Amino acid sequence: MSLQVIQQHILEFLNSSEPEVLAISGAWGVGKTFAWNQELVNCRNDKTLAFGKYSYVSLFGVNSLEVLKATLFENLIDSSLIGSDPSLKSLKDNTVSMSKSLGQKSIKQIKNLPFLKNASSVLDAMSYMYVCNSLICIDDLERKGNALSSKDILGIVSQLKEQKKCKIVLLLNEASISDSTDYKEFKEKVIDKEITFNPTPSECIDLIIPNEFEWIETVRECAETLSLTNMRVISKAYSLISKCLQHCDDLGPEISRQICLSITLFTTSYYCSSSNKRIPPIDFLTANSFIRLSTEETDDHKKWRGLLVAYQFTYVDDLDKALFQIVESGFIHVESFKAIAKQTNKKLIESNQENAFREIWKEFYNSFCEEANFIERFMLITTNAISSISAANLSSSVRLLRELGQQSKASDLIAVFVSKNLDLGRLNYLDKYDDFGDEIDNELIESVTAALNDSPNLEPTREFLIRVCTSYDTSEEDKARISQIKESEFYDFFKKESGEPWRKLLKQSSGEHAEANAKSALKKIARESKLNEIRLKRLGLD
Repeated sequence: MSLQVIQQHILEFLNSSEPEVLAISGAWGVGKTFAWNQELVNCRNDKTLAFGKYSYVSLFGVNSLEVLKATLFENLIDSSLIGSDPSLKSLKDNTVSMSKSLGQKSIKQIKNLPFLKNASSVLDAMSYMYVCNSLICIDDLERKGNALSSKDILGIVSQLKEQKKCKIVLLLNEASISDSTDYKEFKEKVIDKEITFNPTPSECIDLIIPNEFEWIETVRECAETLSLTNMRVISKAYSLISKCLQHCDDLGPEISRQICLSITLFTTSYYCSSSNKRIPPIDFLTANSFIRLSTEETDDHKKWRGLLVAYQFTYVDDLDKALFQIVESGFIHVESFKAIAKQTNKKLIESNQENAFREIWKEFYNSFCEEANFIERFMLITTNAISSISAANLSSSVRLLRELGQQSKASDLIAVFVSKNLDLGRLNYLDKYDDFGDEIDNELIESVTAALNDSPNLEPTREFLIRVCTSYDTSEEDKARISQIKESEFYDFFKKESGEPWRKLLKQSSGEHAEANAKSALKKIARESKLNEIRLKRLGLD
């Protein structure tokens, strides 16, 4: 039954003064109480309620008929107050009205009867007598105390209808009633109309989330994929999403979308996975193992992975971990969250720029497109991605521009690359050849080397030489710097150092292809003593 039809049935029930019993059954959290209260308030605002008094009672933990009867009286309010909770004032008003109807003298006489051990029980009975011609909602029948039977409850409901001319709605989850056999046996005699409340995920979203919420359609997609109809969970997710989005105004839409997807998934998993085996539990999500395939994978894992693929959720990043903590605690550590969201946004921007860079090269390789603005687009896309692409890719881009006769643009691209990556502290490792076997552009090598040598953060000569000696291979930029080290600097290093890196550099500097200044420094050291001369001669120094 669609939500619209259910709402129409509730509306007709509320607008009729005929005593009757309506049962609305549905799973926990699907919004039975929410939908009932919504229509109740609407009717109050439209002044179409057929009864002047209303009482709401939850049977959660109620263990006796006496408590139920007393609560019906205590919670009785004027229909104009629907939407507010019963208070001491409403209880006082009910007691005053009851006193007037029975007479103050009668109550005083009852209290003073000597043979009554507990006059309050009589007053409780009298207060229940006052509950008549009223609209009554009895909620959570499946959560009643064990000492209270469904048969007894339905007996009270029948009495309220037949003798006290009340209109009663029962909100329950029939599948969870402990003595469901008794309920099914007696409900036929008591309940006039029965509705199964099973709204779609989309209908639940419309009940909870305002239409003006910018990301309502994203959350709707999430709920539909997860088959989420638990309105309490939807409400929790919406509340947390709204709080998080308040701190993401200056970030990209991808971050907002990720917040909607991850919080909806984590909230559903956190609250529903124990009762709904279709939903992956939190430990499966946060373990980050759901993306791995295994021949020993369980059926549950296969089912959960299929759901997550449909949900487009394949990886838990730092932002997801922060969002899970928010779901778990219900609290946002604003500064920490903003920092993680900002960093994730930066990574997404770089990823998008890298994708655009790959796509422009695909366009070059996979078509004969002769667009007039190709060079301009190529320059813009490559410049945008300059802080994340490798030096080898930059060299390929420079080579293409040179082949197209765009020498100045090639130099401009190199200048941007060197400047941006120097500021970020990440000038890329320069091999002699790029990924396609082509030599790295000479201007690029020279510009990177010059920038590193002029940088205030230039690696000290000693640390640089030790790193080069212990490295598996030497980059072109390192080779360029070695050629600029003075003879005196090599001399100081050789005289002061010892150990494996020192010996490795000695061998490199003694050979045929040694740097001139390094070899010159060793010859100077060899002339200082016969011992040094013999040592270096054995290493190959001529």
